[in-house]
Parts: sequence; C-alpha cells; structure tokens
Amino acid sequence: MSDSEKELEKRVLEAGENLLDKPPPSSIRRLLDLDEVFCCLSEVEQNPPSSMKNALSPSIKALAAAELFKHSDVDVKVSVAACIKL
Repeated sequence: MSDSEKELEKRVLEAGENLLDKPPPSSIRRLLDLDEVFCCLSEVEQNPPSSMKNALSPSIKALAAAELFKHSDVDVKVSVAACIKL
C-alpha cells in the first residue's frame, strides 16, 4: 500500500469519526465535516481493500444515522445525500 493510500485511509477515518462526534456541533461545523467526507469518498476506489473498508465504517454509520439523515438543516440533508450518492 502506497503512502498516499495510507494517508487517504487516515483522512477517511478521521472524517467519519468527526461526523460521529457527540454532542453535535453547529450546522456549519457539520457541513464542513460532511464536505471532508465527500472529498474523501470521491477518492476511494470502487472496490477498496479491507483496510479502507474498515476506515469507511465511521462514515457509513454517521451517514445512516437519523441525526444526520433527518437533520433540521436542509443543507446538511443535501450534503448527506451527496455523500450517499457517491
């Protein structure tokens, strides 16, 4: 695994963990976190290795959680949908 792939895994893991943070931050902070997840997801291969799948786990959990999926801020909902669409 290359250094860039390891760095991407680290970014993916951190971005997902930020989305899982409780209590939830402001909508602006949440949007920034979602933007980071979106950027990371756009770089992940279609059939990632198992280590990347493990790194994706927090993002998957956060994106599927009712807290984000049913967020009161429409911009957050759109960002969640954009991440899921990838």
